[in-house]
Parts: sequence; structure tokens; C-alpha cells
Amino acid sequence: MDRPKFIASCSFGKDSLATILLAKEYGEPLDEAVYCEVMFDKGISGEVPEHRDFIYNTAIPALERMGVKIIVLRSEKTYVDLFTGRVTCGPKKGICGFPLEHPGGIWKRPGKGPCRI
Repeated sequence: MDRPKFIASCSFGKDSLATILLAKEYGEPLDEAVYCEVMFDKGISGEVPEHRDFIYNTAIPALERMGVKIIVLRSEKTYVDLFTGRVTCGPKKGICGFPLEHPGGIWKRPGKGPCRI
């Protein structure tokens, strides 16, 4: 039987970096670290620019030199896609993310008046 894969989730904050560094220091098994980058739109990261620079220019190269494989994941959908998209199924089908609208006009909350922003 193959041994399980040991994967660390990494945000590149102090806690996740400390966990990876301690695992390496104490010889704990670690096959790879996964970082999920949320994108604002297709070209702009949702990370603060200084943190994104630290991740790609400092942290990832340092961990790779230590033998840690880094996997960067990104969704096909960005924040803008989800924020401005129309709900396509379920009880809220047809409602847009923002501005809040309903296909029939003003969106009314059950038992209450119109939803105001």
C-alpha cells in the first residue's frame, strides 16, 4: 500500500509558513504545499500587492530551495465574475450579485418591503 500524500495548505501568512518550516526542521513528511490565490479579475490578484510580491518573489523561491513543492491553484471564476454574475439555479435564480436586482424589478423580501442598499 502506498503511503498517503502529506500536503500543507499555505496562505503564506506567519502561521502556515511556521507550520511548513517546523515540519521541515523536525523531519515531518511533507510532499507539497498548496496555495489558493483568489483573483480579483483575470489579471489582478485579490492579494494585497506587497503580500503577493512577498509570496512570488521571496517565499515560494525560498521554500522550493528547501525542497518544498508549491502548487498554486486559481479558480476559473474570479471575484468580479461571482460578484456581478447572475444566479443560474436554485431559489435565487435570476438574481444578480450586484447591483441587487430581480428580473421582475425591485427585489422584495418576503413579508417586508423592498431591499434597499
